[in-house]
Amino acid sequence: MHALIINRGDARWTPEGHQVHGFAMHERALAMKLGMTYEMVAADNLADVEAALIRRPADVAFVMVSWKEDPEAVTRLFRSLPEWSGRPKLVFLDYYAPASSPFFGVLPHVDCYFKRQMYRDPSLYSKEYEGGNLFTQHVSQSLGIDLNGWTFASVPDPNHLHKLVHGWNLGVTPHYRNLLRLTGVMPLPWERRPFAVNRRLGLSAGPRAVTEWYHHYRECWGDALESLRAEYRCTGSHRIRLRYYFAEMILSRIGVSPFGWGEVCFRDYEVIASGALLIKPSMEHLKTSPDIYVEGKTYVAASWDASDVADLCRYYLAHPEEAKEIIHNGQAALTKYFDQDGFVEDVRRVLDRVGLGDLPSQTARMVPVMV
Repeated sequence: MHALIINRGDARWTPEGHQVHGFAMHERALAMKLGMTYEMVAADNLADVEAALIRRPADVAFVMVSWKEDPEAVTRLFRSLPEWSGRPKLVFLDYYAPASSPFFGVLPHVDCYFKRQMYRDPSLYSKEYEGGNLFTQHVSQSLGIDLNGWTFASVPDPNHLHKLVHGWNLGVTPHYRNLLRLTGVMPLPWERRPFAVNRRLGLSAGPRAVTEWYHHYRECWGDALESLRAEYRCTGSHRIRLRYYFAEMILSRIGVSPFGWGEVCFRDYEVIASGALLIKPSMEHLKTSPDIYVEGKTYVAASWDASDVADLCRYYLAHPEEAKEIIHNGQAALTKYFDQDGFVEDVRRVLDRVGLGDLPSQTARMVPVMV
């Protein structure tokens, strides 16, 4: 079985890149367990996507398009694709941060719609929300934060809702795997970590700083953590250079990670891979992979409005053994995903959805191609 991965590039520290790193990380396992080879094609626009689909033979095509594309144009593209002999199964590769999407119009024209995270209750997609999803509606209605007209939404055709499948998210990257291995081999004990709470929330700074609605949401979390500075040694809250950020995270006991454009954030995996305790708004409404969001087991769930986050920090700083157990579980869950080819099982779940999961195993040469 040959797969075509039409992507937005594989740059480090980007949502687009993190969505496709897993293929190279698990190249051998994909071939051995699924008989799957793949070809990477970078597409900058919809014309590139169409050309790749028509000119490059494959059994299945994972198609990624920019969130900036016009949803109607994307739907037209998939609707217009001819039913030629040997056309691949089509998987729309949704790498977007929110659980919602403006591209559900493609559902009738693809075999599977992949989301890096999705609602546990698919019926939630049949409802309309301010801003497009549960999170933005909470930000607007409960916290009074102005979305300034921002929305990222569409309502899927209920007859095609069964095509939705959750897959892997931006936690699947060699950088987090390597950091996890490093902190596993050379762990820094809880007691020797000088920073009690890591507050690097990416808050804007300076007179020219551009703020979006989610920045204001994170400012609410920053304000909620402010009282801890008088009691414990905490980090700052603004951005710093990447190498200092990771060094600081390894030196922290707790890492707080509020939502951003969507619920799953780079920071979630950085906290766990660094060996710190992840405290984050409750994720009980979502499913994703690698699943590091088991409340009270692998992370600590806080209220979406941050009303209890400071007290949760105080509690676990006063109960280090409980914190260490959750940290251990979180790292074990992520380690298991990497070591036991969790990515391969995620791919298998997608292939099962499009009817290719039972194809006989066969191996072939991997051909990385960029256009």
